[in-house]
Amino acid sequence: MSANSIGRENRTTLMMRARLRDRGGDRDAQIQDASSRGLLMSAARAPSRGEIVEVFVGTTVLVGQVRWNRGNRFGVVLQDRIDVAALQRGGPAVQSRRSSAHSDEAEEGWALSDVLFFAACGLACAVFLLYIARKVF
Repeated sequence: MSANSIGRENRTTLMMRARLRDRGGDRDAQIQDASSRGLLMSAARAPSRGEIVEVFVGTTVLVGQVRWNRGNRFGVVLQDRIDVAALQRGGPAVQSRRSSAHSDEAEEGWALSDVLFFAACGLACAVFLLYIARKVF
């Protein structure tokens, strides 16, 4: 894919409705633009930087991490590459990481999945500790 002058992949303007899930619950959101590795989104309340989110668009579920937020806008780096054109059409958009197993981007994708796994484990541990603390105290 071509890149713009600062070395980023070109974005496609979408303006699509989506459903966002984070630790604060579910809410309506909008995908403003997308590349194969990330989304520019907006919502009434932007998730915190570093938070793991799920984005529901039609039958597609995208998992990623919030990299930045300003006001009600935020950027999400995705766990898996997506086909932006397929997302626009409403079809399945997640591409297999295995198809580009020898590329640098695939290695970055695996690293993000590791981060997401450990974040989920940390969250599970925190919930368990809160549960135990409520029983003991």
